[in-house]
Amino acid sequence: MEKGEFREDLLYRINTIQIDLPPLRERREDIAVLADFFLDKYATKYRKKGMNISRAGKEKLLKHSWYGNIRELEHTMEKAVILTEDSQLTASDFNFHTKSQVTEHQHTYNLEENEKRIIDQALNQFGGNISVTAKSLGINRSTLYEKIKKYGF
Repeated sequence: MEKGEFREDLLYRINTIQIDLPPLRERREDIAVLADFFLDKYATKYRKKGMNISRAGKEKLLKHSWYGNIRELEHTMEKAVILTEDSQLTASDFNFHTKSQVTEHQHTYNLEENEKRIIDQALNQFGGNISVTAKSLGINRSTLYEKIKKYGF
């Protein structure tokens, strides 16, 4: 709204009820309940009735940070149900990405860093020729000049 990209009157029409839901890592008491719910859901879906989670498995779930919130928990449970041959999920059935792995993965998709790298490679490939580089990148010369200034090439 503040940027003028969304009409204020429309917001008030659709914003009847606002629910503030803290992240899963701040609601530890919900983790076991949700894990059991997703276990039942995917055990039924994959015809593996009668599954449960060991005490160590539940402890591991409770200790995880859940940066992906409920979706991460759901996918974790589905993956564990699919991959296990046993009727009980143990701690070893739950494999999590560490925060550093998540950060590395996110860094790979940083738009500005990738744009800077691509422009740098193209400039090097075409010997600094602005016209040829811009054409190869599918942008006009003035846009390339703006990017060069922005990234300090």
